[in-house]
Amino acid sequence: MEMMKTTTFSIFVILLSLTVKGAELVTQRFEVEPHHDISQLNLKAESATIRVVRDYAFLSAVGSIKNQNLNKECWIEYITNKKIIFDVSQVSKRIIKKTKKKYIFEVTFDPDLIILSPNDQEGFLLSCSKKLRI
Repeated sequence: MEMMKTTTFSIFVILLSLTVKGAELVTQRFEVEPHHDISQLNLKAESATIRVVRDYAFLSAVGSIKNQNLNKECWIEYITNKKIIFDVSQVSKRIIKKTKKKYIFEVTFDPDLIILSPNDQEGFLLSCSKKLRI
């Protein structure tokens, strides 16, 4: 009976840790000007979504949202005037509010599902570690 309690507790701890890990989602809002052509609106919203994901792609390299401000400064400096290669899955985008002057979208994604190219990940980590040592 004691062994069963220990096993059950161990399974609970593992499931809890997976849930907590998966709970580190990034949610950001952005605005898009309305357009008479819905395909243009969708194109602008998709472009803005990709920019938001790109701006937080560094989280896949550092592995934590906790110190994101310090790392984000390094990341923004690293990606300036560079083509960054990454892949992401399971990005959720939805309209929060619609007015005559703007559409407000919300994008949510898990940074663990972003895959940076090895060159970009290594370049960022090397660049950022040099700056943090100064």
